[in-house]
Amino acid sequence: MPIEITPINNTTYEVELPGGDKVEIGDRDNIDFKPHLKLNRWDGECFIKVQLPTTKKILPTIEGDKVKWADSDIETHFYPLEPRIVIAKDKEGKDVKFRQCELGGFEFEAILKKKPKTNKIVLNIETQGLKFYYQPALTPEEIAEGAVRPDNVVGSYAVYHATRGNMHKGKATAEKYKCGIAFHIYRPLITDAEGKWVWGDLFLDEQAGTLTTTIPQEFLDSAVYPISTGTTNFGYETAGGSNWGISGNNIRWCGSGYSPASDGEALSMSLHGYDRYSKNALIAMALYIKTGVDTGTYEVNTSSVEIPDGATWVTADFPASHSILSSETYHLVFNHNDLFGIDYNSGDTDYKDAETFGNWPSLVGSSDGTRQFSIYCTYEAGGATYYHGLKVQGVGELALTDVGNNPLRIRKGGVTYGIEMVDNSDPNASPIRIKTSGGVKAIRKYT
Repeated sequence: MPIEITPINNTTYEVELPGGDKVEIGDRDNIDFKPHLKLNRWDGECFIKVQLPTTKKILPTIEGDKVKWADSDIETHFYPLEPRIVIAKDKEGKDVKFRQCELGGFEFEAILKKKPKTNKIVLNIETQGLKFYYQPALTPEEIAEGAVRPDNVVGSYAVYHATRGNMHKGKATAEKYKCGIAFHIYRPLITDAEGKWVWGDLFLDEQAGTLTTTIPQEFLDSAVYPISTGTTNFGYETAGGSNWGISGNNIRWCGSGYSPASDGEALSMSLHGYDRYSKNALIAMALYIKTGVDTGTYEVNTSSVEIPDGATWVTADFPASHSILSSETYHLVFNHNDLFGIDYNSGDTDYKDAETFGNWPSLVGSSDGTRQFSIYCTYEAGGATYYHGLKVQGVGELALTDVGNNPLRIRKGGVTYGIEMVDNSDPNASPIRIKTSGGVKAIRKYT
């Protein structure tokens, strides 16, 4: 189904991606159209803005699902990207599949009409609430250990929420943020008019506020113009862009550790991976109180679950309620009984402690790489958890909550929320009334 391009005002257009996030094309704060993108994540809580610097006043055109801006020497094309499967080879030459642009994606494509004066395309970039991790080429040792990184992930950036950890209060929040990945900025592929291509080098300078694509000069010298630079290819993702095929009977974790926002009861843990080696492997996860980056004290483990064939989020419940404290920092660990593939990004230091699957002793680990595993924990605080996001003109903001037993529900940003009803006399009652079998109730306000 085609994605609709909707005008916001005379200078800006909007596109809603399959995951519910919105992308703005043009700068709504400027009286003239600019070759500018604003990529929102989590209802605008975090965003990336990128723009080709120009003072020229050029009107865009819309062709199908593309917004085009054309100057004499360069054009920019803005358009959505569908989820895609990318295949990379492991050390034995076997296919490993990766799902990219899981929640949709967006392209900021630059078209060079003739040989440019410089081999660099520099975009202005502004961000809110994000941190960036460069994804280098894998080392020979990492490849020998079973790691696989697609070509367009080599030299790319994984983009995470800057402050939210991987322990989430309530199922709706956990489903929304997962392991905190917002975007992936993939390495640009440069293609000329005859189909010859080369990889560009991507460099983000947060202090200078620039995102630069460097094109090999020898390619520009021999290319047939026009050439497409594929300047910025943004994927909206939830899991890591690389996969590591790891042996069993090792407890593994990342050194940073995470703290819950409030005291509560641990419900489950989730990890993204798949049964890459068809071993019918089992996995279990656990919480440890962090006593050091490489040490921890056991708290509680989940039940064991089978790892599925296709890459997905694997969730295992804690068999009994277990209290967790906001004053503590926890390692989120996992172990498995055989080979399987876990999705990750480069960005943290990971540790391992050799231990038979099913045993959970105190951790005494050793550094094993720079991986940031795709893993998170869901917990439940005392009482209901309420969320922003439902504003009604003339009424104010209504409360969204976890689905639970609430009969009223709303789907927003790819997550289903419950809408709680309270007595009309409740201090949090809104003016909106609903007739139920138990009488007339009010929808709860957000407070």
